[in-house]
Amino acid sequence: MFVEPIDEELERKLDEYEVIFPEGFPLMQFDGTKQELIDEINKCIETKTEYDTSFWDNNPDIET
Repeated sequence: MFVEPIDEELERKLDEYEVIFPEGFPLMQFDGTKQELIDEINKCIETKTEYDTSFWDNNPDIET
């Protein structure tokens, strides 16, 4: 789970992601730093591919 504060830069990236994927980015299923999150969001935007949450969907007993 992403636990860092959401600043203006990150808020802009999340908004960009949400324009393409209206459900928004699944922050509860992301584990990493702010920069890793921004990099992942950028990758999703560039490839027009939603963030892959299948690991968490397939392993509900694992907690972050």
